[in-house]
Amino acid sequence: MDPALLQAAFRLGFVILALSLLVLPFEDRTSAEFVATVLSAVIGFVFVGIVTVLARSSLPPPPRSKTRTLVDKGTAKGYNETDSHSGGK
Repeated sequence: MDPALLQAAFRLGFVILALSLLVLPFEDRTSAEFVATVLSAVIGFVFVGIVTVLARSSLPPPPRSKTRTLVDKGTAKGYNETDSHSGGK
């Protein structure tokens, strides 16, 4: 998918989620506004989750290289062993 479209959708979902969570503590729990605010928070959370999954699935796989599978040379030698790169000391 287009990255700009996914970014816009993520921002829209995050605005819906953030505004509903901002208003939620000030609503009366017995009112219809509280139910509508909770529903909008759930919808915003689900929308952000769906957009995140779509963005992660549309990423290209990372390139495979042999250097990733090799052991780091700095961690392979012992702590007090001599190192030929540092003059043997």
